[in-house]
Amino acid sequence: SLAKLTEVDFTGKHNLHGIYYSIIQQQAIRGRENNNQIRIGFDASLSEKSSLNTTYNASLSPKNSTRINSHGNFMLAENRKNGDNYLHNIAMQYNHDNGWCADIDYTSYKLGQTQFISHNRQGETELYEVSSTQDVDMLQLYLDKEFNVSESITLNAGSSYSISGSKDISSYIKRQGNSNFEDTKFKLKEQYYSIYTGLEKRFSQKLTATAYITTEYYKRDDIEKWLLYPQGSLTYITSATHIFQGTFSSEKIYPPFWDMQNTINYIDGYSEIHGNPELLPMQRYHQTLLYMYKQKYITQLFYTYNDNYFKQSAFQDPDNLRLIYETKNWDNFKIMGVNIIVPLQLCTPINHRITLAISNMDLKTNDFYSHNIHRSKWVGLIQLENNITISTTPCITMDVSGYYQTPSIQTTYDLDKSWACNLAIKYRSPSKLLSFSIIGNDLFETAVPKATVKWAEQNFKVNTGIKTRSVMLRLSYNFGGYKDKEHKEIDTSRLGF
Repeated sequence: SLAKLTEVDFTGKHNLHGIYYSIIQQQAIRGRENNNQIRIGFDASLSEKSSLNTTYNASLSPKNSTRINSHGNFMLAENRKNGDNYLHNIAMQYNHDNGWCADIDYTSYKLGQTQFISHNRQGETELYEVSSTQDVDMLQLYLDKEFNVSESITLNAGSSYSISGSKDISSYIKRQGNSNFEDTKFKLKEQYYSIYTGLEKRFSQKLTATAYITTEYYKRDDIEKWLLYPQGSLTYITSATHIFQGTFSSEKIYPPFWDMQNTINYIDGYSEIHGNPELLPMQRYHQTLLYMYKQKYITQLFYTYNDNYFKQSAFQDPDNLRLIYETKNWDNFKIMGVNIIVPLQLCTPINHRITLAISNMDLKTNDFYSHNIHRSKWVGLIQLENNITISTTPCITMDVSGYYQTPSIQTTYDLDKSWACNLAIKYRSPSKLLSFSIIGNDLFETAVPKATVKWAEQNFKVNTGIKTRSVMLRLSYNFGGYKDKEHKEIDTSRLGF
């Protein structure tokens, strides 16, 4: 069970038909989440050359609760949420020594939530109840084959198919007040097919190259698209001292299902979260040039281009006194810069690692609530990591890390500078079976920057970094020298509200 407290301060001037309203609201968000993880694995050797691996994963979260209390000069509001969510995943993988690999992956997700909302503004009270559900089913199939053409050439080919469906329902029960809310029910169906082929070529002990290309067909309701996703890399090792590498990658990133529905989620009497049925997936193209000296000093140049970039942003409605949070597509978002990583050891028990980064952010849209926006910002970052060995027998170490980032941008937000300090003390017994650690993150509650929006008639500030400090205790005992295997993580980025 995990308990969490978050506080949000909002101040703004809202222009409604030429009249400016001063809005000052504070939110206290208290939440409790119960989460139970289950994993069952079964590995079978079908023959000397083939195997079948089956896994079942479940994430069970019953009786979650969140309470949002909002007060200020605009209104008093309370929003009590109670709900459950359950995820089940089963995956099967067949492998053969001749290079064949086949996968099937099925995920079922169900979420149910009830909200009890009350608003009081200038003596007028509204009470209503909202019942929301989400049912998601996802099926993915993969087939891959690796061909060893020669000692220096490897050919890879494969295909995949994915189909997913989401059903989201919201029902409103008004108890008191004048507002009228409409029930919503939406279904979404997606599917895509992809075929890829790739080549790995080792020209010599010093030079290696890879090249891949994926062709994808995407369909969602009336939307159909064909897309190409190339990938490649070139690695040149002159010696153990100098390593050069260039990479290019591309991928598609899908938005959460709930963001793609035509629904409204009410936070308090002023803030609302709107879905966007016109939301499209984002295509990301990423390039890097890396130089590594003595296998530890790293200089990296990078450039990332995001087409149809999506991110949630806030907008003051010019026709109503409400703040709309909505995830929208931007034309593009570009970021380019350089990273420098330098490890140091000034004295024997302490290892240092310094990261320096400077980048330029550039984003553009021609239709942000009928506005054209083009923004650009240079951002700097310095990060320091220190590993201190307090004792070798027993093993006691302390990790002290921190960073500082200059002001940046995110959609229409101007983000203030941010910095953080983290501390971890770790103990491991001489037998290496028992370990204990205390981990503290964002000790001074400075990691989340304040956000300001000020353009055209938009004028407000949001501070969500008031309660961000966390402390965690971790205790583990390894029976009989057991070593946990690496497991494939289940992607839950598109699930939930």
